[in-house]
Amino acid sequence: MLPFRIFAAFLALSAHTAHAAECARMEASRLCRDVAARLPAAQDRSDWTLPAGCTADVAEADLGEGEWLFFNGARCNGTPLRLELGAPDPARGNLRPLRRAGEIAPLAEVTRAASDPKAQLLAIAHAGLPPRAAAACTATVSQIAGVPDGAWTVTSGDRRVRDDECGPFGAGASGDGYWMQVGSRLFFFGQDSTTGAQLLDPASFTVVRLADVQTGLGSP
Repeated sequence: MLPFRIFAAFLALSAHTAHAAECARMEASRLCRDVAARLPAAQDRSDWTLPAGCTADVAEADLGEGEWLFFNGARCNGTPLRLELGAPDPARGNLRPLRRAGEIAPLAEVTRAASDPKAQLLAIAHAGLPPRAAAACTATVSQIAGVPDGAWTVTSGDRRVRDDECGPFGAGASGDGYWMQVGSRLFFFGQDSTTGAQLLDPASFTVVRLADVQTGLGSP
């Protein structure tokens, strides 16, 4: 007779295997939807405003190198939010646009985070600015309403008078561009990202290695 611990482990493995065979799966990652739904970061407070007539649902994006982004996205007219990753843009610090499938304008931009992400984002923001302007533009933890906790904004002192004061990566007069690190990735949201209804909740962003999530949870 099998020892009880081995028998219990066998039952648990059988349950996971049965679940993996029967579960509803995410379209791209093929992760079980109930597993994926537990991945987006839990927030005590969220300022996310869904577009009218849409509901919140777990969404995903392939970041490459075995890493995936899971987040809360808008499901509108029964259609889930599908994101795709564009090619690196040398003119924008090799950030890659993260955009809705079939569209051009990015909802966010992403790159792999360096060991010092704050210095990294400042290097991107300072590129192309006159030396005096670059010296005045610094990154601080954002105090702007609606921006996720711990995000950075690039401003020149307390002044936010012109959109171009700290370039396209700063917080301007007509919108609030901001940066945030999530796991191994650094994300930038442009100056119009916090205005009006959004298709995704940046505060829920979670970056995982898919192989780690699949271990013991049922893989394709």
